[in-house]
Amino acid sequence: MSRKALYALALCAALLSGMSAVVYFQSERWHTFYCTAVLPAARWSPKVVAFRECSNVRHTVIVDSFENVREERPEEYPGWTVLTPDDKSREARFRVKLLRDRAEAVIFPRASGADSGVELFELLDSSRRKLFGMAGRNGAWTDVASQYNVNLGCVFDGYKPQDFGVVLEFALKGPWAQVWCKNGAVFF
Repeated sequence: MSRKALYALALCAALLSGMSAVVYFQSERWHTFYCTAVLPAARWSPKVVAFRECSNVRHTVIVDSFENVREERPEEYPGWTVLTPDDKSREARFRVKLLRDRAEAVIFPRASGADSGVELFELLDSSRRKLFGMAGRNGAWTDVASQYNVNLGCVFDGYKPQDFGVVLEFALKGPWAQVWCKNGAVFF
């Protein structure tokens, strides 16, 4: 085989490998692997403790979905509302409709004690997918205004480039679980 033929064969093999990799990395299989194995292990972000004043994430809290949710308005943080369990012995839940038009958004959950925490799920037709979870610390509250990132790219079909709507559900577990929101915004 001539040198030109070998070069052409190697070039074709490289192109096919590259095209296969592009197809694979835009597939559901890679997406699932990335969101369940790679992202949690590789994810590190510096702790940011500061409220955001406004949100440009297009979403709506579904008030009709409130289940055991009480709203509190702390005087020391004007404009902010704290969503927390009304009956501290039961889990509180509420849903949010969101346009998935970005890879990440920020939320402001808070908890105290190992028996309390906040989880966020994507609701699918017959199941739900966990996108976020945090637990409280023993004997201390997590910081007010601590920003937690939610990877919206990990929703079902999140690897696709187009924008689409999703329904997400917050679960507030334990007596000291909270989600902070401002002017109806939960995602920032």
